[in-house]
Amino acid sequence: MPRRSPPAPTSSSPSTPPPSSSGTDAAHSALGDCIRNNAATNIFNKDLDSRNYGVGRYGRVFLFDYDAVEKLTDVKIRTNTDREPGEEAVPAWFFEEGVIFLPEELEHGMQLKSYYARRCFREENSDLLRVEYWMDVQRKLLRGEVPGLRMYPDNTKL
Repeated sequence: MPRRSPPAPTSSSPSTPPPSSSGTDAAHSALGDCIRNNAATNIFNKDLDSRNYGVGRYGRVFLFDYDAVEKLTDVKIRTNTDREPGEEAVPAWFFEEGVIFLPEELEHGMQLKSYYARRCFREENSDLLRVEYWMDVQRKLLRGEVPGLRMYPDNTKL
């Protein structure tokens, strides 16, 4: 790990792209790849805050805060998307033991400060916001399969 690495980009001006927007887009894509790669190796960071990820010298994003890591196969994937707005009843999963993850809240949990950063993350990583993605990775891991890893950006493939 590099001695000094800047945090993953979490902010830019409120709604306009920063001057180097392609770099920001690439960093958000790499952030999603890092989360996917961690999931594929059965690592789940229950403190999904973008400040826990760093950008290396060559634009690779990596997790550098391992104090809140769980096995993905031990995490309970749930959702609130089936609830009606304003519904006050407590969901059944609320009383379950263990770590519970709501994928639709990932974008909010990443604490991306600007609209542009949130939009980039959402466009590049919409699969991470769906229950089906996470449950599929869990099923593969439990069967002993290794889900695909993303090592290089698409634009560098031969």
